[in-house]
Amino acid sequence: MGGESGQIRVRHFIFHDFSEHGDSVHCVVKALGKREMSEKDTSEASKLLEDMGKWESFVRLLHDLKISESESSGGYFGGDRYEVHPYLNRLNGVLEVTFTLTEEEAVQRRGTTIAEMKKDEIENQVRNIDKWHNFAAFIKFAKEMVN
Repeated sequence: MGGESGQIRVRHFIFHDFSEHGDSVHCVVKALGKREMSEKDTSEASKLLEDMGKWESFVRLLHDLKISESESSGGYFGGDRYEVHPYLNRLNGVLEVTFTLTEEEAVQRRGTTIAEMKKDEIENQVRNIDKWHNFAAFIKFAKEMVN
C-alpha cells in the first residue's frame, strides 16, 4: 500500500518514479526481493494494472447511492480510460510502464480543467489497487460464509 515517499507497494511489487512526459505518465516497477523482473512478474504487474479505477468506481457508487458520505473523487478514473504500455527493461531489470489517454478519453477531456493527465491521477489509482483486491477478497469470504 504505502512505502517510502514516491513508492507505492501493491502486492509484491513496488511502483515508483512516477513522472509526467508530455501527454503521458511513466513509472517504474520492481518486484520485492528480486534483483530483476521476470516475464512472469511483468505479466502479474500488468494484470494488476487492469484493476485501476475499480476502487474509485466502487466509492463513487456508494457516494451516488448516498450510502457513504465520504468524498467521492468526481474526477477521472478507470483502467479503460488509459492505454497501458509495459516494457520489460532487461538492462535495468525493471518494468517500465507508460500510461496515455485513450483517444476517446482525450477527446472527452479537451476543454476541461483536467485535459492533461497528471501523475497524481495514476499514482492514486495504483495506490488503491490493494484496496480493491482486499474488498474483493472480503466479498469472496462473505459469500463462502453464507453458503
